[in-house]
Amino acid sequence: MHRLQERLTKKRWESHDIKKTLKALDFPSTHRHIIVRHVSVITSILMILLGNFLASLAFIPLMLALKGWFLYFIVALVGFGIGLLFEILTRSISSLEHEHHVLLSLFIPFAALLTVIYIAVFANDIAFGFGIRNEHNPYWISITYAAAFLLPYAYYKFYLKKHYYSG
Repeated sequence: MHRLQERLTKKRWESHDIKKTLKALDFPSTHRHIIVRHVSVITSILMILLGNFLASLAFIPLMLALKGWFLYFIVALVGFGIGLLFEILTRSISSLEHEHHVLLSLFIPFAALLTVIYIAVFANDIAFGFGIRNEHNPYWISITYAAAFLLPYAYYKFYLKKHYYSG
């Protein structure tokens, strides 16, 4: 006997109501539910990519004004914040399978790395165009961002040894 069925019987539910409830709970996902789930996952991924791009755009004035370790600290802080949001979002999507989490853990940081490289090169071009002598190595900035972006994932995965909800 199903455990829920036992509990509902103890609460004096009618047998036909118990059967309807159990049938509703065991009903497989409809095609519409599957589409909504896929759309929500794709929307979440696009929002993460947009967040990475907007964070990268915010680096342009910082790269024009700042030098040295303080710039790298700010880049790492923003990368950590966006990475934490990414980690929370991907951990909370229960419909993702283990393969999806692995794919996202590779794809999103790689996309963030490329975005920050592009924005850093763009900021260097702006600095050169305006005669500002404050150029930065785009690869070091992007590596700093990507490493900080991956810190929350590494913390959850290796230090806390937490696995994703579905994996």
